[in-house]
Amino acid sequence: MSPLTVLKSELEYVLRKTHEQDEHRETFAIMSEQTERMIKIVRTLLILAKEDDAGRQEQTVFNLSKLLNGMQEVFIHNNLELKVENGLYVRGNGEYFAMAIQNIVDNAFKYSEPDAPVTISAALNDKKVIIMVCDTGVGIPADQRDRIFDRFYRFDSGVNSEGTGFGLGLSLAKAIVSSMNGIIEVHDNKPRGSCFIMSLEALSVE
Repeated sequence: MSPLTVLKSELEYVLRKTHEQDEHRETFAIMSEQTERMIKIVRTLLILAKEDDAGRQEQTVFNLSKLLNGMQEVFIHNNLELKVENGLYVRGNGEYFAMAIQNIVDNAFKYSEPDAPVTISAALNDKKVIIMVCDTGVGIPADQRDRIFDRFYRFDSGVNSEGTGFGLGLSLAKAIVSSMNGIIEVHDNKPRGSCFIMSLEALSVE
């Protein structure tokens, strides 16, 4: 069910008759959540459209270590583990790259068991920063790995996919990483799960 469909249903519910205050509060909470989802979808599509036009967002040097460590607050209610070297800097749009990481981590948690850990690691390797997001979830079948970055593609995980999104998150992540002249790939996380690996050019900041 799309966010707009949910919003329409909730508005019709509110307008149909008089409700208790608690019922209104619950309805408005649902509407707020769906509005946030819609904002995220529209924003994602706008970014992708700019990439289609070969546009490049304003890029600056940003502290990647600080950005990745900040994911702990974003996923405060999840089992997120961080193994990030200090002093890692890259060039790009930090706000957009944060969106890319959040989308990858979101997917990792969605396709993992409750309370299962997801790990973000980042380290310098031969003038490249290697960032890895690894989970112990259901994994991605080999015959679908070439398509998971396609726009609107939702891979068949073999589990209930209700509410798992619209197939834009990984497409956005790839577009953002590519705009930073980086590479993103997915591999098995043996014995179970997946690892998304990103390679970006490291910058030296004295």
